[in-house]
Amino acid sequence: MKNTEDIGMLLKQINDNLGKRANNELRKSGLTISQIRYLGFMYENGKERTPFKLLEKEFDVAQPTVAGIMRRLEKKGLVSTLPNEEDSRAKDACLTPSGKRIFENGKKHKKEMESLLTAGLSTQECKELRRMLMILRDSVRQS
Repeated sequence: MKNTEDIGMLLKQINDNLGKRANNELRKSGLTISQIRYLGFMYENGKERTPFKLLEKEFDVAQPTVAGIMRRLEKKGLVSTLPNEEDSRAKDACLTPSGKRIFENGKKHKKEMESLLTAGLSTQECKELRRMLMILRDSVRQS
């Protein structure tokens, strides 16, 4: 692919390359990067139950997307789903012990990817990059 200075294209190229690396690594365990992200959010959320609504909001996706990912993770024994305690029409997801282990093992890979991304940057440049990326993310988020 041609080198470019277009910000959108640069972000896409970075994301595509990281996705390829992550998916190649995850293929061994039969998981996708999206599934790992959901497991990670649930793990780091620190709560026993995670409402599907919270996952929809966090990942900026529709209910059927969350339901599909949770269904696949449940088939793999990594999450269980339960009716929401406040609204019986809604669902919550709970990490199983296997789901927790998978994510804990994946933290090492996440650190390696972060190191790869920031290898040529100083500590100050890393802070500035994070700050600017959060600004970009917030400016394109839909209300």
